[in-house]
Order: sequence, then structure tokens, then C-alpha cells
Amino acid sequence: MRAAIKEGPLRRGIDIDAAIDLLYGSLYYRLLLGSDTLDERFVARAFRQFVTGHGTSRLVSMENASDAG
Repeated sequence: MRAAIKEGPLRRGIDIDAAIDLLYGSLYYRLLLGSDTLDERFVARAFRQFVTGHGTSRLVSMENASDAG
């Protein structure tokens, strides 16, 4: 997280601990409760949601480019 903030893909000033909890929380929730499958597709969706709220325009444009290709 610190490297991504320093290099520019993540916004400065985010709460790193909360950001990590946001990312891992959804994964652990699915693992512990078995509410749904934990697959690559879900991880990608969770990451995109995280990027929407915490990423800079640089990271969002990188994500959009990878979705198009």
C-alpha cells in the first residue's frame, strides 16, 4: 500500500489499515461464512470497487485499459 501511494496509483492520505481491512474483509467473509464462491472473478470485482474509491486516475485508467484488452 505504501509503495502504491508513493508511486501514484493510490491516493495519498488514505487510511492504510482501513484499506487493507476493506480488501481482505470481503475475502475472509466469503471464506468463513461460505456465502458464495471465492474465485478470481470475485477478487477482480472487489479490487475494482476498491480502486474506484481509493485509486488515482492513473490506476483507474490502467484498470480500464486491462478490461478493454
